[in-house]
Amino acid sequence: MTMLLSPIRWIRVRALPFLLLAATSTSSTDTARALEESEQQTPVVTVTNTSMPTAAPATTPPTAVPSQSPVTTAPTSNPTATPTSAPITATPTSTPTSPPTPDHSPTVAFHTHFADGMVLQRAPSSAVIYGTVELSPTALDDVVRHKRNVSDVVEVDVTVQGSEGHLQTRIVSADVEYSMFASDDGAGGGGGGGGNDNDNDNSNNLATFRATLPPMGISSSIVNTLKKTAPATHSYSIYVRCKTGCDDRANHPSRSNVASIHDVKFGDVYLCLGEGDMGIPLRYTFARNASAERVRHGGYSNIRYKSLGGNMNAEMQWSKPTDALAPLGDSSSRDDDNNAFMQYSATCYYFAEALVDQLGIDAPPLGLIEVAYSSSRIEDWMDDDDVATCTDAMPKMMNGGTGVYDTDVVPLMDLSIKGWLWYQGSSNMAGRFGNATSGYACLLPRLIESYRRRWSTNPGTTSPNAPFGIVTLHPSGANGLPDAGGMRLAQTAGYGTIPNPAMPNTFSASAYDLNDPYDDTTCYDGGCCDPAIVFGNRDMGRSKCSGRACDVCSECRDYCDTLSRTNFFTGPANPRAKRFVGERLAQSAAVEVYGKPGDGVGPTLAGCRVMSDNSVVIHFRRKLLGGERVVVRDYDEDLTMSKMEVLVNPDAFCVQTRYENGKMICIDDGSGSVPPSGGSDPYSPGSGAWMPVDIESAGAAEVRVNLTKAGGVAHAIRYAWDGTCCSNDPSVVNADGAPRKACPVASCPIVGNETLLPADPFIARIINGKCECLSPDVCDASLGLQAFRFRAKDVPVTEKSFLVASGSLLGFILLVCCFCMCRNMCSGTQREKEGYEMVNLDTIIPGDDDKVDDHEVW
Repeated sequence: MTMLLSPIRWIRVRALPFLLLAATSTSSTDTARALEESEQQTPVVTVTNTSMPTAAPATTPPTAVPSQSPVTTAPTSNPTATPTSAPITATPTSTPTSPPTPDHSPTVAFHTHFADGMVLQRAPSSAVIYGTVELSPTALDDVVRHKRNVSDVVEVDVTVQGSEGHLQTRIVSADVEYSMFASDDGAGGGGGGGGNDNDNDNSNNLATFRATLPPMGISSSIVNTLKKTAPATHSYSIYVRCKTGCDDRANHPSRSNVASIHDVKFGDVYLCLGEGDMGIPLRYTFARNASAERVRHGGYSNIRYKSLGGNMNAEMQWSKPTDALAPLGDSSSRDDDNNAFMQYSATCYYFAEALVDQLGIDAPPLGLIEVAYSSSRIEDWMDDDDVATCTDAMPKMMNGGTGVYDTDVVPLMDLSIKGWLWYQGSSNMAGRFGNATSGYACLLPRLIESYRRRWSTNPGTTSPNAPFGIVTLHPSGANGLPDAGGMRLAQTAGYGTIPNPAMPNTFSASAYDLNDPYDDTTCYDGGCCDPAIVFGNRDMGRSKCSGRACDVCSECRDYCDTLSRTNFFTGPANPRAKRFVGERLAQSAAVEVYGKPGDGVGPTLAGCRVMSDNSVVIHFRRKLLGGERVVVRDYDEDLTMSKMEVLVNPDAFCVQTRYENGKMICIDDGSGSVPPSGGSDPYSPGSGAWMPVDIESAGAAEVRVNLTKAGGVAHAIRYAWDGTCCSNDPSVVNADGAPRKACPVASCPIVGNETLLPADPFIARIINGKCECLSPDVCDASLGLQAFRFRAKDVPVTEKSFLVASGSLLGFILLVCCFCMCRNMCSGTQREKEGYEMVNLDTIIPGDDDKVDDHEVW
């Protein structure tokens, strides 16, 4: 396993007791005095041994911390006063000269992950705080020369102070663990761990501390029961103080042993990871000005965010949206986009904004941490050992082929978080889509399982089943390669929808209908637009139109106008309609993560039947519709399409094709096999093997496919497989060489009637008049007939047993239903006996206990 971090032996010190102090106001002096008094009441500590991984320090102390990043903290002028909140970088202790240089830096420091205005993970999880301690010369000598344990010579208090009531000030002390940096090379690098907590043969004077707080913030169940104020109203201060082992006031009397951060919220923390589209800044999206205006009017004050940089966004310390809107540089600038708010990840922010809209007053504080790398593959984000469990993996691209896992992922694993958002796939289009043991369909479940396992190593912190959000591929993300639908299938581990058995507790946003409306580059290629506004932050050096190219420029006014108002980041390959992505992620999370009733995913294929009237009826899974109806919106063949296709050549079925020696070949026929190559080229897009057909609504959860255009033949059927939902026929939209009309965003026809979430893309063979889905998915048209939707237990009930039980108990069920309607109550006992369980109210966001309606309407 490629790991820069190595296991280190930690020493755990039992927590100090809770101290509740009645107070109407608390000054910084009172806080320091309270901390002093709590020390005098500390009982005898019990020391136990635990092991956990930590990161190696940087080579220059004392800025090294567990993730090889500098640490920041707030200085104070004396050891008893509360430090200010402005962070500074801790500097090494040097031998004083005559006269000595004043040193005001604290001897204890937070890691750079922690700063004023941040969000820590709320209850029921325990948040974790970590950083570094500079050992005094005496303590360092005891550890290095006399081989004493760090815990014997160092003691650090980590306390949280904040109001959680009308007149109470709550001071909570945390469990604290210590370690010296372990290094095999003696230079502070990533050496092996193990042994005692004093295994350090170099002169590094840094020790690390790691504090696990008790669960903080108001959990959903408490708010539901007590109807308290929303948890976003509570703020906290966190103090770290070195009590013993780092006092060097003999040499540096001005140094403080206390560091602090303030205005800390306890809420839900999400990590936003992926390639370029995760990092596209807000300034290159259509909805940015509306979002900024809502923030200026006081909206979304419970959102805080931080960026770790990557190669897409500037590194940013924890910020509030209101603060981030302040102009950068010259305050007289007229550029409304010249601020930190507009530089943040659009997908990440729009998710939080839409989740606040979904959850309303009950929304917790939301903390976002984002890092994105353009052109990164999924392998770059994974440990080498996990990648090796799947065949057909691609080489890593980032950091000279070593990836970003060690540098950007591992340092975050000590943080307690709610979950992850993942927007990646484009850079893997050239690889194998695969199945349960190969390619992307194998790698993504491995990544999710690995992240959950490693983040939850310390019990009580991140949940071992933490939610994972996935954005599936948009059309231009295919990079011009065929079978984008095959990649989307792989992004669901082959099941066609999320969540599924291979990726439980996941949520998603489909993006196959979210291409940029102006993805046609005819106007750009003709040099019709001002070069200063073409392709965003890239100066492509295009000249004005000349010759025949000018003939089409008269048709480019709308195209050039939209670029002048909202530019591309690098081009149409990065769509600007990112708010749709955030809204769909939030809708799915509201249902799957926060227990809101409704539809968290669009219509999902259940099965199909060939009818005698030259049609195929497609059934969608009723239990996933959340009470919605499936509708087919009108489509205009001059611009939009049905996106439904049927296979008329049975030899051309394939889920992934590639050009090879000037010929299109199939490299996966749906079973992971390569079919025999014949003399013909049935897989070419122009072969006519797949025919577009018309569709119409046929019921609450059914769509009828008219086979007339296919001559009544259908060997397979697929939906939203390649391209956008707008016509790509040049004879229709480019007859005179003019640019194609703008393609409306979210224009695919099959959607849920209320949420307008698009149907999951699908592909299935048609055998003996019925759909046969690709393994591991299962097609069964009868699944579309289920009348009730409950949150299923781990072992699902088969459709056959469901129908048998329903038939034998029909009369009894009718009587019970009548009784329940009269009494306005219903017990969940019978549902549990039938293989289902009611939603746990503890998982519902505060205030929803009177809104839970966990059945589906016909």
